[in-house]
Amino acid sequence: KRTPAFANKPNGDFHSNSPRSSRYTFRRRSGLQIVSLFECQQAAAFCRDYIVRWWTESEQSARQIVASCLHAGETLPLILVAREKGTLRGIVMLSADNTDVNTRYGPWLMLLQVRPAFRNRGIGTTLVANACRHLEKLGYAEAYIDTTTARGFYDKLGWTFVEMGTWRGEYTAIMR
Repeated sequence: KRTPAFANKPNGDFHSNSPRSSRYTFRRRSGLQIVSLFECQQAAAFCRDYIVRWWTESEQSARQIVASCLHAGETLPLILVAREKGTLRGIVMLSADNTDVNTRYGPWLMLLQVRPAFRNRGIGTTLVANACRHLEKLGYAEAYIDTTTARGFYDKLGWTFVEMGTWRGEYTAIMR
């Protein structure tokens, strides 16, 4: 059996055996829950607004994207929600493809967003780790991301650069 490419990614308790592991360790936040959008439907409006703002999609298109993610998590696309004490902390979307950037790779982690008041607390790292575990449960051996601004964040998590792509005229780093 092939070892998943994201087996070297953080597992929620600590970073894996990367050479930088002692520098970037983190603790799982007690009380932080990662659930599907289906289990936290009150986050749907936040997801829709973020999709409109970030992807510059129409409201109708964003509603369709969010609606396609309102299921229990057995298929893609899927949105995972980080919540703590009843408050939305962040989201990440998992998708089988990303035709806007590259059709050769997949699945993709997309739309990683932690609300500004809750950043630098390990929530984004926890969302990425849970997304990778979820993809592994669905049978995927690796995952991809594209980023125009957060390459350093993903480098710290052990993701590796694959190639440059473009998204709406901007260069974007594709990583796995």
